[in-house]
Amino acid sequence: MNLDQSSPDGARNRLLLKLLGGLVVTGIVIGLVVGVLGTTVLRSMGLKEQPPPEPTPQDKVTEVIDGGSDSDDSPSPSDSPDDEKDGNSKKTASKRPKAKLQATPNPAAGGTEITLTGSFRGLHGGVAQVQRREDGTWTDFPVDAALDSDGTFSTYIITNRTGTAPFRMLHEDSGRTTPVVRITIE
Repeated sequence: MNLDQSSPDGARNRLLLKLLGGLVVTGIVIGLVVGVLGTTVLRSMGLKEQPPPEPTPQDKVTEVIDGGSDSDDSPSPSDSPDDEKDGNSKKTASKRPKAKLQATPNPAAGGTEITLTGSFRGLHGGVAQVQRREDGTWTDFPVDAALDSDGTFSTYIITNRTGTAPFRMLHEDSGRTTPVVRITIE
């Protein structure tokens, strides 16, 4: 390649090299700017709080509503006299949980999304932290969910750890927990 300053071919070749170098540098700068802006937008969107896909009817749903720290001995306002046995007082009304938790699908293959849905009755807003029981201790799983104004929540987890593990949700402001749901990863 002729880059001689005194020949017309050399001057043209130097100009082409400068233009080519400028295009490469411009492409790198544009790529970096788009990458940084894209990352910033994705982080600000809070992707972990995106609603999971709706479960299909063939997904197996496991619901556990007893055994949690939130059981309620008092009847709900929707209880009717029909809920009472033999006309006895409200003392015989069924216990209703203050919290619910469902896992779909269960069992699930490792690395697939497991949708956790439920509610904290009587709570309106706040954040619920997913927890897994490990070695006899509840530890935070790196996922949380915002409660809607009616106390419901929905999020998903992905884990590759095989076996059956107990999970629950902890409402961070009140300290209330949902009942435990055991999720099996195959």
